[in-house]
Order: sequence, then structure tokens, then C-alpha cells
Amino acid sequence: MDIISSQTLNNNRDVPAFMHIRSTIFLWAFVALTLVSTSVSHAATDTPVPPCMPGAPYPGFTPVGSPPAVAVFHDTDINGPDNCFGSIQGPLKMVIALAGSFSSDMNIDELAARVGAISSTKGLVYWSSTNTAWRQLISEAFAVADPADISPRPDFSATEVLSGDLLYFAQNDTRSAGQNVYELSGRRAAPNQLTIEINNVAPIKVIFFPLFGPRDLITRLHFIRQNPGIWHYYSLSAIRDGGLPDSEKSLINRAAAFFRHIADVPADMNPPLAP
Repeated sequence: MDIISSQTLNNNRDVPAFMHIRSTIFLWAFVALTLVSTSVSHAATDTPVPPCMPGAPYPGFTPVGSPPAVAVFHDTDINGPDNCFGSIQGPLKMVIALAGSFSSDMNIDELAARVGAISSTKGLVYWSSTNTAWRQLISEAFAVADPADISPRPDFSATEVLSGDLLYFAQNDTRSAGQNVYELSGRRAAPNQLTIEINNVAPIKVIFFPLFGPRDLITRLHFIRQNPGIWHYYSLSAIRDGGLPDSEKSLINRAAAFFRHIADVPADMNPPLAP
């Protein structure tokens, strides 16, 4: 496992990949943050520790107004409870864990509706270390009723997001070819806790070359309302297989873009999380 430092970030290149959170996603990342630098922690575990696990989460939540903490795990093998890790289990090529906090008066239903507002991610920007500039990440995004027929439908409601049913959406990631289709499911883990999982359901390609197979990209989001006006945010962005070498910075900046999107702050707030 690697903990991100400025040296590690500067040695990696941004490459074509998927959104992360919206991210989703996951694209779905995402606070009145200055994001001056990445919060650095010393390695304490070989795998991330989400807030649903006993003890303190790893990496730990940073306070509102501070940059989120980031940890990178290479060639890891996760075997944890489904309610914490979901599909992020078994051998994984890379996992990015991001933990932070943001200020918002949203309740859990309003937060679920914000996650379900797929079309609002259209135009989302992120920092490209390849271009050393902010650039558009998602040029098109919409909910669909059927992954085999990507006809747009209205955004998902809070009730749909919290139902636990599989929901589908399509995104045009400007670093890949064509529409990428994802599935999303959510649940109310506790009265003030929301868990979201996003998987790609079709291959993701660059030009004509497959980059990721189905369900090779997984995002797991944990939202915890700490007290009125404060939410903790913990995301796991995982690559099971595929991709290109040295994709850490790309995944980190995509996760940060979705974090900022959910927190309703400018995605292109300087400086970037992984310059």
C-alpha cells in the first residue's frame, strides 16, 4: 500500500480512464475546501478501513475546509463485510481511498437526490496532469431505464436511489470512446448514513481498444451526517483489472471532482488535489 505524497503524485501521469465518482462516478470525491495539498498519513493497514468497520476509518476524515486524505493501495486483496466493501472484494489492481468532510444542510433524502441527479454531472471538470490544466471530464450524462437501450430518462429520485434497486446511467467520459454505461445502487445504512455503489456494466474503450472489462471499475461511497450541517465523506475507487500504468493521479483527481460536485463547490478550485 502506498500513501500519497507530493513526490508520488508528481511521478505519475494522468491517463484515459473512467470517471470516479460520479464520482459516479462515480464520476460520484467532492465543501468549502482550499485543497492546498493532499493530507498525508502513515501506513497503518494493508487495506482501507471504511467508516462502517470497527475502530477509526483509514484514511481518517479531515475537517471541513481541509483537503481530503488520500491513500493508494496497489495489488491488494480485500475480504471484508459486504455492507462496507460491497463489490470491492478479492484481488484488486488498485484502490484509491479518499476521506474528507463538507458543510451542507442537506438531509439524507436531499443527498440521495443529489447523487441521483445524473444529468448534473454533465460538464464536470477535473485536473488533467497530462495537459497540466483543468479540462472537461464528462461531456454528456443521463439516467437510462435499461442498460441495453440507453435512451435518456429523467434523473433518479431520492426514493429510487434509496430503494436498493439497480439503476442505470450513461456518461460520455472525454478520455474514453462513446457512452459508458454504469449501474448504481444505494441504501440508507442508518438514519443518517447513505451508501452508494457504482459499477461499469459494459466494456470501456479508448478508440477501439478495450481498457476495462465489465465491472472492472467500482466506486463505493459512504456518507455520514456527523451533525447538522456537517457530512463525512468516504470513497473507494477500485480497479479490478485493466487500465493503463501510472493511473493514480487520474483516479485521485476524478474522485476529487466528484467529491467537490457532491459538496457543491467549484470542481476547478485551485490547486488540484493531484497536480
